[in-house]
Amino acid sequence: MDGPGDSAEIVEDFKEALLDLKINSKPAIDVLTVIAKENTTYAEAISDVLEEHIKTVSLEGIFPTSLIVFRPGPNGNSQHCWY
Repeated sequence: MDGPGDSAEIVEDFKEALLDLKINSKPAIDVLTVIAKENTTYAEAISDVLEEHIKTVSLEGIFPTSLIVFRPGPNGNSQHCWY
């Protein structure tokens, strides 16, 4: 069950994991995706962190970050995207 401090801790965990995403790393992207999927209660705060990150990364950093939001399906379509 969620406690009063859980939101800040979860969002901070997501933010720290996102800062570690420097290259197109499937394991790192999977970790970020799992954090977000398991904590949909905090989706707004997590998406705010993601939005701020996208605003600050270089062009090389945008592609791996975008994979967190737009996860292609097995046949390349985007039906499996979450947001």
